[in-house]
Amino acid sequence: MQIFSFSPFGYEGSLVAVEVDLRRGIPSVDLVGLADGAVKESRERMRSAIRNSGYDFPLERVLISLSPADLKKEGAGFDLALALAVLYENSRANKGCGQNCEVSEPVLIMGELELSGSIRAVKAVHAAAATAAGAGIKKCIVPLANVAEAREVAGIKAFGASTLTEAFESLQHPECFSGIGEDTEQAFVPEGSVKIESVLFPPEEPELD
Repeated sequence: MQIFSFSPFGYEGSLVAVEVDLRRGIPSVDLVGLADGAVKESRERMRSAIRNSGYDFPLERVLISLSPADLKKEGAGFDLALALAVLYENSRANKGCGQNCEVSEPVLIMGELELSGSIRAVKAVHAAAATAAGAGIKKCIVPLANVAEAREVAGIKAFGASTLTEAFESLQHPECFSGIGEDTEQAFVPEGSVKIESVLFPPEEPELD
């Protein structure tokens, strides 16, 4: 399974691929890929969130790679992507099912983890979803508070998770993801607005000057 997250830069940003490798050695978590302080701290939040959610953290040496390697990664929005990548790889290793465990579709994942395993809202979800859609990624897992924002992007099917457990279980259940569909004409329209020749206007209420 290909897991992507997003590193914002101003009004735009870049997709970041998250890869995990489990190796023999003293149990530790190594993070490579030009990560800033907040992203490096994700290792500890992720470890506590996984254990407090009832999962076993890998006893092997965990290597997490964020690519492209020369792109600076910032913010706490990587927490959920890192945790799900570790859980998924650990699940594959324990089951010993190799390629049979693979989920074919790539997925965008964003969210900040609390130590309890709950997921906090993050910024730049709309920009991330739009960038993912442009790259051919059609699914995303985001905090529940951000799911409406993600679904504003045509072609994106989003799942809003409130806990790490919900997010992990959704990977095997495509029916959990929903969106506005592929037709851009059905894009999100704010309640009460009026659409005239493809332009949205606030509702008019006749009144005296």
